Amino acid sequence: MDDARAIALSILSVYILRYIVAIALNVTVIRYRVNESNPEMANRLSTYMMRAMPVRRAMRGNLLTLLALAGGLIVWSFAAPAHAGVIDWNFDIVLDNTDAVTGTFVTQDTPAGGPYLITSIQDGELNSSIPITLLAPNGVFNDNLLYTSGEPFDSTGLGFQTTPDGVMWSIWFDSGVDSLVWCNNSATGVSYGCNSAAGDPIGYVSFSSVQPTPLPAALSLFTGGLGVIGLLARRKKRKTVLAAV
Repeated sequence: MDDARAIALSILSVYILRYIVAIALNVTVIRYRVNESNPEMANRLSTYMMRAMPVRRAMRGNLLTLLALAGGLIVWSFAAPAHAGVIDWNFDIVLDNTDAVTGTFVTQDTPAGGPYLITSIQDGELNSSIPITLLAPNGVFNDNLLYTSGEPFDSTGLGFQTTPDGVMWSIWFDSGVDSLVWCNNSATGVSYGCNSAAGDPIGYVSFSSVQPTPLPAALSLFTGGLGVIGLLARRKKRKTVLAAV
């Protein structure tokens, strides 16, 4: 992916250089116009202008190409987080004790269709005030797999930890009650485990939502702007052709 970006940037650099050269040639044409009063230059001007017309057309074409390439790179940079090996998911999980867990899951983008391995939690909070971090999967307490259909977690589930108290939480799907269930080790402090018989709290998930993070609104505005630029350029070209006829 980095090599592809480098190639794209190199192509963009070439077009920028061509555009700069075209601007320089256009400045030269303007200088000739200024010197039209010079008899020796007057006869050369019309011929030179005819020769310069393809360059000026190329300059306009280069500008549109430059805008298209720059737009493509910006769109690519916006879309990269969702297509360069990771996917972001906004989540909102409400427990039956009214606790709420929110934030963004960052997952791998393979295998196609999931389940996806959650690799980190961004801006994760418990009750909008207590930071949470992802627990490394251990295969028993949590495997951190995210599913895109049905319940978001399997029977092993998600594991996270609140900071700075270090309480470990797990949310998993219990087929026996056909529901997501949660627990934490706040009473026993058992590492990667909950013991409800010893007082660790346990309960049901009353609401869960996990959705892919949408692209920024600025991206839609930018692509729309590129479309308007292209439309205006096309209309200008059409008017020029009609005027020539």
